[in-house]
Amino acid sequence: MRRLDDKFIDDLNSGILTPLLEVVKSDTSLCLELRGNSINVYYRGGSLMKIARKNQSYSASFDVKYFRSEKRVCPTKQKILNQKQAEQWLEMSPVFKHAMARYFGRRRWDE
Repeated sequence: MRRLDDKFIDDLNSGILTPLLEVVKSDTSLCLELRGNSINVYYRGGSLMKIARKNQSYSASFDVKYFRSEKRVCPTKQKILNQKQAEQWLEMSPVFKHAMARYFGRRRWDE
């Protein structure tokens, strides 16, 4: 069965992933979706970040396709072992959102 385990849910509600849940709740442009044993946070219909549980930690990732040909030096994957690392990952979300907005804008003009 593919579903979030109790530890994942606890970490969202009151553990190391709580900052992520708080950001999603306070930002109407974001939508959190359960995806079997991981979650995706969507922005404008695209996946802003994917969080998956790996053993005793989480891995967070951003799809680099949104950067296209832009020259960016920023992490697109991160291991999350504690709340501080979750907060550091969330600090990248404005950069990711901007890249996605540019990507979606270019796609509109390419069609």
